[in-house]
Amino acid sequence: MPTSSRYLLCEILLERGSVQGPPAQKTRLDVIHISGLGTPREAPISRKSLTDIGPQVQRLLGFYRERVVFLDHSNWLCTCTISQDVVVAKRHFFLPRDWVNNSTLRLLQLNENGTLICARGNEVAIVRYLKGF
Repeated sequence: MPTSSRYLLCEILLERGSVQGPPAQKTRLDVIHISGLGTPREAPISRKSLTDIGPQVQRLLGFYRERVVFLDHSNWLCTCTISQDVVVAKRHFFLPRDWVNNSTLRLLQLNENGTLICARGNEVAIVRYLKGF
């Protein structure tokens, strides 16, 4: 019986202080494959650092179909497939600045069906990406 893959996604915020200016914040993403945990033949845990993707991440949204989903610094919803050796972000669609700003950014949610929920004031946008990720 096939089992689905399970991952733990770690978002690590690295802050480097500077004597001459404000601290710079950099994001590092690590993916830990944990499917083998708790099974009779426990597989070793593997960890993969997504070094090229981390700096692009403005808001990490989670996983959907073995892809990391995030909003980049230009407000594009992006994904990257973690099963590939070379991890490249793919842009899917743009979210307008009047919907995504500093106050609404933390309200963005991605549910288990891949639907993006974006709240602004007393309105909620529900985005179902029909082409899929």
